[in-house]
This record gives sequence, structure tokens and C-alpha cells, in this order.
Amino acid sequence: LAGCSTDNNCQVVVRSKCVGCHSLGTLCRQPEKSDDYWQRIVAQMIRLELTVSGAERDTIVNCLADDKSFEQLCR
Repeated sequence: LAGCSTDNNCQVVVRSKCVGCHSLGTLCRQPEKSDDYWQRIVAQMIRLELTVSGAERDTIVNCLADDKSFEQLCR
């Protein structure tokens, strides 16, 4: 996926932008969700004052929607 060029980048962005408000355990307990689902969730978080660049937004969505990246994140 375009926004998730490396598993490390994925982990860095999700941990820096999401884990401050949500535990990694909470994210990892989510059942497999689609790209559209995560697009909506991240858009909602942005409305609630999450500050991310467009590239960071894409990385978060792609990381959480991609099975391999999600698995790497949740190890």
C-alpha cells in the first residue's frame, strides 16, 4: 500500500499519532476492518483535533487496513 512503505514507518506514525489517546491494545483488538472503515475513523479523529499531515493520515489508514502491517504493529 502506498502510504505504508515500511512496517517501521507504519509503527512510528500509529504510535505517535494514535497511541497517545488509544492504547495499542485497543487498536489491536479491532477485528479486521476495511480501508473505508479506517478512513472514516481517522476523519472522525481529525474532527476531534488529531493533527496529521495528509501523508500521515494515509499511513495510518493503510497500516490499520493492511493485514501484514496490522499484524506487525500488534506483535
